[in-house]
Amino acid sequence: MAIGKPRTDLEIVNQTNDLARIILTQNGYEVPKGHKFYDDSNPRSKSSWQRACEIMEHMTATDPNDALANLDFEHPQPPGLAYTPGPWSVSNGLLIRVTTTSNPPVVICGVHRIGAKGGPKQGDPLANAYLLAASHDMRDALAALLPEVDSEIEQRQHSGNDEDWLALKALSEAGHAALKKSKKPS
Repeated sequence: MAIGKPRTDLEIVNQTNDLARIILTQNGYEVPKGHKFYDDSNPRSKSSWQRACEIMEHMTATDPNDALANLDFEHPQPPGLAYTPGPWSVSNGLLIRVTTTSNPPVVICGVHRIGAKGGPKQGDPLANAYLLAASHDMRDALAALLPEVDSEIEQRQHSGNDEDWLALKALSEAGHAALKKSKKPS
């Protein structure tokens, strides 16, 4: 691998898999050629994959599990949009990641450390990660709350009283717009 040459997700996964093979071999074990460490439930394979991921992350600041999630070999995404079920959490290691809380965790996204590549530092990447981790729950809460808000607006408009509903209507419209942005465009 040439230093500075961008690697594809497949190259990252394959290189990490090769490194896991070296780790396993150094511990006195062998697996057949083509063995996928990331897809094996055997504790030795899982441990070798995890150690290889830690080395890759340390040496290249690349998370092989992110690359693996991008490939999704065995379970391609069906047509349409399906969110990864929550809850989500934040993993703050060398790379900041938003992950599911399942075991093993699934990486939802990585959050870049702002300014790490020489750009201006704006905001806090860890705060960004926590906001992303909460977005799943916030979207669900907003979707559940908006019908109640819309019903209240309807009641205020037709109550016969001169109740103020315009400010509530503006908030409702902003909420509906936010929900629309969270869906795949048709």
